Amino acid sequence: VTASQALSGALDPGKAARLVFNDRLDASVAAVFMIVTVILVAACIREWALILARRKTPVARETPFVETAYAS
Repeated sequence: VTASQALSGALDPGKAARLVFNDRLDASVAAVFMIVTVILVAACIREWALILARRKTPVARETPFVETAYAS
C-alpha cells in the first residue's frame, strides 16, 4: 500500500485515513525522539567544551562500594 494509492481513492477511505494517521503519528514520534537526542548531544557537547576550556571543573559522582551477599 502506497501513499499514492491512499490518495487516489484505490483504497477504502477508512483504511486510507488510518494509514495516513499512522504515518503522521510515526513521523511525530520520530521527530520527538530526534529532538530529544539533539538536545542531549548538544548538552553533552556544551559540558565537554566547558570542561576542556577549563571554565568548569569536572565532577565525578559515584556511590561508595557496598559489599553484598550477591558479590562474593
